[in-house]
Parts: sequence; C-alpha cells; structure tokens
Amino acid sequence: MERKWLITFLVSTGVFVLVIIIFLWSEGYLKFFSGERMPKGVLSLFSPSGFVESSENISSLVDVSSGQDKETTQSMGLERESEMVVTNVSSEESLAREIMTSLEIKQYEEVFQKASHYLSLYPQGVYRHLVMQSVATALYHQKNLSEALLWCKKAVSEEVPPSYEVGLASLVGFVLKDMEKFDPAFLSWMEQVYLRHSEENISALVVGIAYQYLYKNDPKTALAYLQEAKGELALIGRARAYIALQNYPAAIQEYENFFAFYPGSSREEGVKTAFLRQTLYYAKQNERQNPSLALSYYEKLARFPDSREAEEGFLAAIRLLRQRKNYQEAFRVAKKGLSNARKDRDPEILFEMAGCYYENGQKEEARQTYEEFLSRYMNHPLSSQAKGWLELLSKESMLAE
Repeated sequence: MERKWLITFLVSTGVFVLVIIIFLWSEGYLKFFSGERMPKGVLSLFSPSGFVESSENISSLVDVSSGQDKETTQSMGLERESEMVVTNVSSEESLAREIMTSLEIKQYEEVFQKASHYLSLYPQGVYRHLVMQSVATALYHQKNLSEALLWCKKAVSEEVPPSYEVGLASLVGFVLKDMEKFDPAFLSWMEQVYLRHSEENISALVVGIAYQYLYKNDPKTALAYLQEAKGELALIGRARAYIALQNYPAAIQEYENFFAFYPGSSREEGVKTAFLRQTLYYAKQNERQNPSLALSYYEKLARFPDSREAEEGFLAAIRLLRQRKNYQEAFRVAKKGLSNARKDRDPEILFEMAGCYYENGQKEEARQTYEEFLSRYMNHPLSSQAKGWLELLSKESMLAE
C-alpha cells in the first residue's frame, strides 16, 4: 500500500513538472538555450527607449543649412547602452555592436562593410532592421540623401518591429526634409507610426511629418503638427508655416523665441537671415497704413546692427520719424546708423539728419552736418541738394544779421 502511494506521488509530480516545462517553453523562457531567442538583457541594447526623441535632441538633429549634426545618431535612436553588462554575447550581437560603435565614432565606411557582412550572414537576423537603419543614418551623415532614402525604403518594405518604427520614421522625415521633397507614400506611413506611438515623446517624428506638409503646400496642417513639437526645428518650422500663411508677426516672434532659447546655435546664421528678411519686409509693408507699427519692426532689426537690413531699417525709420516730426528720436536712430560697421546708407542717413536739424530749428547743427556730408560724399547724387541747403542757410544767416 505504501509502495503504491509512492508510485502515484512520483507520477503526479512528473506530470506536473512536464506541464511547467511545456508552459515555459511555449512562452519562450527556455528558447534561449536552443539559440532561437536572445535574452532580454541583450535585446535591451536596442530597446524602444532608444527611439524616443527628447526635446534636447530635437534641437540638434539637422543643421538649417546642411541637415547634419554630431548628435543625429543619438537622436535617431541609435545610441548604445554602454554600461549594460551582458553575458553569453552571440556572434550576431557582437557584429551588430561593432556596427553601432563604427557609427558612433563616425567610421562610416566600416559601417557599410560590416553591415554588408551582417546582412549576408544573417538575412533574417534579430538586428537587421537596426543595421539597415544604421546604414541609412551613415549615408545621411555623409549627405548622400538619395542613397539614405533607398535604405529607408528597404527597411520599411519589411515588417518593421514596433520598437524600431519611431526611430526609422524620424530618420525618413529628416532625410526628406533635407531633400526638400514631398513623398505621399512615406507621409502616410509616418502618420500611421505617429498614431501607433502617440502617447510617446515623438517630437522628431512630428517635425518630419510637419515638413512633409510644408512641402505639400499645406501650412495649416504643418502648423497643427508643429504645435506639438519642441526644439529648434519646431520653432523654425512654425515660422515657415506662419510665413506661408502670411502671418508675419507670428513668424517674427518665433524667430525671436529662437534667439532667446537657443543662443549660439549652429542654425543661428540661417535663422538670422530669415528674421532680418521677413522683419524688413513687414516693416516696409506697414509704413503708410501703420507707421508706428513699422517703426517698432525697424527697431527689431537693430538686434543685428551691422546687417544690411538693419542699415536699411535705420534710414527708413529716420525718414518716418522726420515725417512725424519726432526729431529727437530721429537723432537717436541716426547716431546708431552712423556708428555701426556698415556704411552703405551713411550718406543718406547723414543727409536726413541734417534735414531734421534744420526743421527742428537747429540751423547751426544743420549747416555743420551738410558741410560734413559734402566733405565725405562730394560725388554723391545728393551733394547738389546739400549745396543748395548750405546756400539757403547762408542767406538766412545773412538776413538774421
């Protein structure tokens, strides 16, 4: 009886253990030992968190002029988790790590060689999407945008794992942005990725989608997306959308926000050029209907006093102030215009300044200023008028005596 009970116990225990083993195997916990599945520690090297774009990284993704930046690899979600300790590293993972390291240190030719080797050895490898994305990123850094886009298409043509979608879609967006190309098929896919990951921090992807709508000549939709985004490119994109919508004050404000939030940015020169061009244009548009508003925008140009636009703004503001008989303010602006590095409009500024002195009853200052004008700009088209004013001042002086 006791022996029969023992046999029954052992059989029951064996069945229970077998059921547990089958369950663990079906859930993948034991497949690591058969080489069918990588351990979670290894997979964390390319975890979904690596594809989440931070607000700090967005600002350094793409230079305004060249579309390149040293942090692009990190921003595209290709950063390495160097502190992770993993045992039993496979040959496949080791090669993938080498590709990532080569990309990180900008050894792009090595990226291409090792990626080719990886894809020939592991055509269905665990990291093949990441490898293809690494190749596209290296080509992007080399400004080989057409080839980068082809590799992106190759990656998208396969079933992209959800953890890689945001990084790849962000890369696609910035490649198309730098190419200034609208691609309806890619835009549709990017928006699908956006909807699947809408709860994540996906500012880089949003910027890419927004620029597609800008190239599609749909600034309203672009602006709706850009309101969600953060960083330098979001500000620049919003300014561009506002200009397309002819909302120049909003565009100029975005440029001013850029200068306040990102001093010393590599994009500053490009933003500066756009700011000066649009601000001068908007000020001139308002000279007749709203001179006070025009003057306020001419004043904004003084942020960059040595620019051509600021020089034009100084002269235009002096003429408006003279019309409004605000002579003291005209003198202040004239002195700024004469003290900057540019001398393009100095003759006209000096001539207008002399006129302000005369109209303000400061005839001796007017005489001295006209004489200075003639001593410096004898061959200027306004020199004959300056001589005429000096003759008038001389006659008035004689009559006063």
